Amino acid sequence: MIDSWRPRRGYRSATLNLSAGTHTVRLEYFEHSGVALVCLTWHRR
Repeated sequence: MIDSWRPRRGYRSATLNLSAGTHTVRLEYFEHSGVALVCLTWHRR
């Protein structure tokens, strides 16, 4: 996953393959400038 808790510009993404079953997902984000957007998506493969 992405671990970058400092001001940055641009787009960041990560891909994670999980085993079958139930998983807990937690999304945290850092907003510094007052303008931020975060999006979490997933799909079955």
